[in-house]
Amino acid sequence: MDNRPFDNIPRTGASAPPAAPVPPAPAPGAPPAFTPYAAPAYYPYAGPPVKVKTPAAVDGSDKLFALFSVVIGFVFCEFALFRGLSFGMPVFFAAAYALIIGYGRKSRSIDVKKGAALLAPIVLLLLCNAVYGNPVLNALNFPALFFFAVLHLMSMFGARSYPALTKELFVDFLNGFFVRPVMNLDKIFVISAKGVKEKGGRKLGWRILLGFLVCIPVLAVIIALLSSADKAFESLVRKIGDIIGNRILEYLFKIFLGAVLAVPLFGAVYSFRYKKGRPDAKAVTLPAKLDPAVAYTVLSLVCAVYFVFLFVQFNYMFLAFAGRLPENFIYSEYARRGFFELAAVAAINLAISAAAYVFSPKKSGKPAVALKVLLLTLSFVTLVIIGSAFAKMAMYMDVFGLTRLRVWTSWFMILTAAVFLMTIVKVLSSKFSVVKAVCVFFTVWYLVLNLAGTDAVVAKFNVEKYRSDTSTVLDVGMFYRLSDSMVPFALDILKETDKKWDLTTEQVQMVRELKSLLSDRYDLLQSESPLSQSAAGLYAEKLLAENKAAYYLAPAYRYCEEWPLD
Repeated sequence: MDNRPFDNIPRTGASAPPAAPVPPAPAPGAPPAFTPYAAPAYYPYAGPPVKVKTPAAVDGSDKLFALFSVVIGFVFCEFALFRGLSFGMPVFFAAAYALIIGYGRKSRSIDVKKGAALLAPIVLLLLCNAVYGNPVLNALNFPALFFFAVLHLMSMFGARSYPALTKELFVDFLNGFFVRPVMNLDKIFVISAKGVKEKGGRKLGWRILLGFLVCIPVLAVIIALLSSADKAFESLVRKIGDIIGNRILEYLFKIFLGAVLAVPLFGAVYSFRYKKGRPDAKAVTLPAKLDPAVAYTVLSLVCAVYFVFLFVQFNYMFLAFAGRLPENFIYSEYARRGFFELAAVAAINLAISAAAYVFSPKKSGKPAVALKVLLLTLSFVTLVIIGSAFAKMAMYMDVFGLTRLRVWTSWFMILTAAVFLMTIVKVLSSKFSVVKAVCVFFTVWYLVLNLAGTDAVVAKFNVEKYRSDTSTVLDVGMFYRLSDSMVPFALDILKETDKKWDLTTEQVQMVRELKSLLSDRYDLLQSESPLSQSAAGLYAEKLLAENKAAYYLAPAYRYCEEWPLD
C-alpha cells in the first residue's frame, strides 16, 4: 500500500523533481514563434470607403435668384409664349437678362464684357420680332435667340469649355442648354428648402406668408366697408373681381408653368456660376481613316454623273441665264421643276465633300492633289446647278412677282452657293477656318433675311409691278399669306383702283377681294391684345381704323357677288 501524502509538497531531504525546460528567448527582431492553438487577433471590418456628398454651395444671391427665376418663367409665359412672340419677346429677354446680370453682379461671378459680340444678333432679332411680326420668322427666331443667349450667358459667366467659332460650338451649346440644367435640376429645391433666415434663425419666407394669411380677412372687411361707403370704389372692386374671376385659372396655369420652367433655368444659371458639370475642354478629333481609293472612286463616279446631267440638260438649263423659256414649257413649270430635287442634290454634295475632306488622310494638314481636284470639280458643278436654278427662279419672279416662299427660296440658294465657295477656299488653303466663316456668314445672312422685312418687300414689289402694267391683275390671294406689313400697300392700291370708272371685270373682282381682305384683317387686329402685335400690326390697325369707310364690308358681303347698298 502506498503511504505517500496527497499534497505533493516535497519533504526535507527528499529530492526535487526536475524543472521543465525553459524555451530559449527569441533573438532580437525575430518574429514570435507560431502557437498552433493561439486565438487569432481581431481586426474590425472597415468596409468600402464612403463618399461624403459635398453640400451645394449657396449664398443669399442664390436664394434670391431662386425666387426670381419663377418670375422669369411667368414673364415668359405671359408676354412671349402665348403672345405671338412679337412685342413680348423683347420684354421677356429684357427681364431675364436684367435679373440674371443682377444675380451675377451680386455674386461677383459675371463679366458683362465677355461675349459682347453675341449680343448684337440677339438685339437685332428681337427688334425684328417687335417691328415686323412675321409669324414664320418669329417661330424660326425663337430657337435662334435661345442659341445665342445660352452662348452669351456662358461667355459672361466664364462657363464655356471651348473657344468661340470652332467646330465644338454646338457641343458647348448642348452642354449649356441641356446637360448642365438637367444635372442641376435639384438645386432650386435644395436652396429653396434652406430658406432665407434672419438673425433670430426664423425663416423670413414663412413669416411673410403668415402675414399674407393674417391680412386676407382684415382686407376683406376693409374693402367691403369702403365699397359700401363709395359707389366709384365699389365699381372698381367689381371690375377687378370680374377680371380676376375670368382669368384666375389662366394666371394660375401660367404661374405653374413658369415655376416648372424655373427649375431648368435656375439649374443652368447656377451651373454657370459654380462651373458645375463643366466638361474638360478636349478638342473633338475625327479619325482620318477613309481609304483614299474609296474616296476617289465615290467622288469620280458622282462627278461623272453630274457631267452627263449637264451635257444632256445643257440647252434646257442654260436658257435661264439668257432669260428665255424653253419650248413646251410655262414659267411656273420651268422654275419649279426639279428645284427641290436640286436642293437635295446640293445638300448631298456638301455632305460628300465634307466627309471626303475630313476623313481622308492628309500630309502636313493638306489633302492629296487628286482629292483636291475631285473636290473642286464637285464644288464647281454644284455651283453651276445652283446658278441655273437661281436664274430660273429670277425669271419666274420677274414675270409673276414675289411671294414669301420665292424670296426665301432665293435666300437659301445664295446661302448654299456661299457655302460651296467657302468649301473651294478651304480646299485651296488648309489654313482657312471654314467653320468660323460659315458661322459668321450664316448669322449675317439670317439677320439680313429678318431685317429686310420680307412681307413688306413682297407687297411693295407686287404693287409696283401692277402699277407699271395695269392690264394684269394683282394676285390678292398672295396678300392673305403675308403679315400686317402688307396693309399700307394693299390700302394704297385699293384707293387708286377704286377711283377709276373704267374697271375691267377682273379689276372689279380684285377690288372686292381687297376690301374683303382688309375687312378681315381689321377685325383680327381689333380682337388682339397690343402685346400680341408688332409695330407693323399697330401701324396697320391705325391705318385701317382711319380709312375704314373706304373698304370695310360687313361679314355677310365678303367674298360674295352681292354688294351692300351705299
